[in-house]
Amino acid sequence: MKKYGDIKVGTKLLTGFMIVACIAASIGYIGLTSIKNVGSAADIILDERVPLADSSMESTIALISGRDAMAEFMLFEDLRKLDEIEKEYMKTNSDFDKHASFIEKNAEGEIVVLVKEAQGYHTKFEENAEKLREHQRAHILNEAKADELMGEFDAHAGTLKQMLGEYEEKLTRTKKIDKKVDAAMESKALIFAQKAVAEEYMGVESLTETKPLREEFSALDKQMDELETLLPDEMVTEHKDFSELSLKMFDQHDAALRDADETREHMKLVDEYSTKAGELMDKVENGIRWKVYECKNCGSEVWLYPFKRIIEMYKR
Repeated sequence: MKKYGDIKVGTKLLTGFMIVACIAASIGYIGLTSIKNVGSAADIILDERVPLADSSMESTIALISGRDAMAEFMLFEDLRKLDEIEKEYMKTNSDFDKHASFIEKNAEGEIVVLVKEAQGYHTKFEENAEKLREHQRAHILNEAKADELMGEFDAHAGTLKQMLGEYEEKLTRTKKIDKKVDAAMESKALIFAQKAVAEEYMGVESLTETKPLREEFSALDKQMDELETLLPDEMVTEHKDFSELSLKMFDQHDAALRDADETREHMKLVDEYSTKAGELMDKVENGIRWKVYECKNCGSEVWLYPFKRIIEMYKR
């Protein structure tokens, strides 16, 4: 075997160039492979992770917008305005379903489990939002009907007061004050009292307040009944219509108040389920962001790989 010093210079140079060429080829090969891997990582981020992250954010935005739309729905009593709000709300529902379904279809593992759970809460959210809209519309219609009956009630009260006033005047012109005159005067006072109670009744916003007022109205009604034998038949008939209309008006107002209570209860549930769904979608978004972060780190590792290999070669 020849010693290194005996080897020709040309051979040494050729050997050195061959070694350098092999190292360069190795680096080139590793570099091309790394670039390909980095490209694959970038494709995963752009084609898979980023759309999932976007969908998670959009689904959260849709959820918040839907909840806000239902809160706004409670504030208006114009049916046309409610139709506009409902249209906006339905769009937010559609957006949530679209983005949540996209995540469920394209994600994997725990993220899919979280999305399905969020969709379950969103379904309950939708059910209560539908009931809220139903009761709010019923509240508006019942209140409008009650106001209409209030107008008829006022007309009957006016007619009764006029009839009793004319009757009282007629009696005092033809005879001295007696039981009939007293009955006419007392009946007029009772009508005033009943009208005041009815007006207060129609102004309250709680069913707990209506019960004592209804009892007070009924007590005044009984007092009026005791005077019927001293009043003309037409006045007795008019007061009977007046009383029946009053009770009908009260029932209508109570129905409106019950619908208002139901609206508030369903809004509480809308808040509850939207919050739960939102918390889960936040976890989904964080999980997807972590996947993007992991993918970026993979890309960084790929770029460093050639240099690590060269260092290892020199160590050998």
